[in-house]
Amino acid sequence: MKYKENTCSRLRPHEKIINAFVPNIIHFVFVVAQGPTAENYSMTFIQFLSVLSALATNEPDELNIHSNVQLQGPLWNILSRHVTLRQVTLPTHWGKKRIINAAHVSDHLRLHILLKHGGVYLDSDTISVRSFAPLRDSGFTVMGKEGSPAVGLCNAVVMAAPDAPFLKRWMEAYEDAFEPTGWGEASVHLPLTLSKEFKPPELVVVEETAFFFPSWRGASQTIFRDSNAEVRPDAYVHHLWGGVTKETLPFYSDPSFIWPLSPHPTNLFEKLLRHISINTRLWNCTIDELKTLLHNN
Repeated sequence: MKYKENTCSRLRPHEKIINAFVPNIIHFVFVVAQGPTAENYSMTFIQFLSVLSALATNEPDELNIHSNVQLQGPLWNILSRHVTLRQVTLPTHWGKKRIINAAHVSDHLRLHILLKHGGVYLDSDTISVRSFAPLRDSGFTVMGKEGSPAVGLCNAVVMAAPDAPFLKRWMEAYEDAFEPTGWGEASVHLPLTLSKEFKPPELVVVEETAFFFPSWRGASQTIFRDSNAEVRPDAYVHHLWGGVTKETLPFYSDPSFIWPLSPHPTNLFEKLLRHISINTRLWNCTIDELKTLLHNN
């Protein structure tokens, strides 16, 4: 994504890693339940921020959004020139076990996409704050701990080389661990169990604060109400935990309510917005100016 020098810019340049284990390709998966809204699905502001922050901090060779619907809406129109929308067919089973939860559909897609193409998978409620280049150069698969002490390796952020050995082992064991009516048995707890079989560079496990601060427990309080919570210097991503902050997150989903941004952010979410806007030189832009700037570059 290119910006006018006098109004917008990327993050400060990072050293190009030519022989990184993990290619500089970013993947998002947008799974939309079939129904009346599927034909007119508009990208949300949180999804927009997630994609925009990933573009600004990483300058990826490709950014792919894998979805079963055609995205639309003004925010999608801003980004559509800078990303590739790849249509997918939604899986119905893990082996012989039926998939009944949309989150498990996304779990299936992300692992198969990474195994084939490699790159960085990001949930669409993550905000990227620092280049992934050092981590992409550290191992064939990179995952972050969930919890302290760790109760799993969270799959909201997964970095992997094509045909990564850890991904192959994970997918071999996935069906046995998968619980159709459960949640993270195969997607979060299983990779932690399997991690004991692997060492760097086949698998690199980073601390929770690299991807998953704050913890999902108390996430709404920390993200939206704690004035002392800061964008961490050791973080690459901050996860908004949309599944547990869904009662608060919609209040921040309309850009007209929060843009232009206050120069005095009062919570972590507003500080993350400020971080994005500074890194793209959009601090003083209105949302209409933001659209114009991105469309003209």
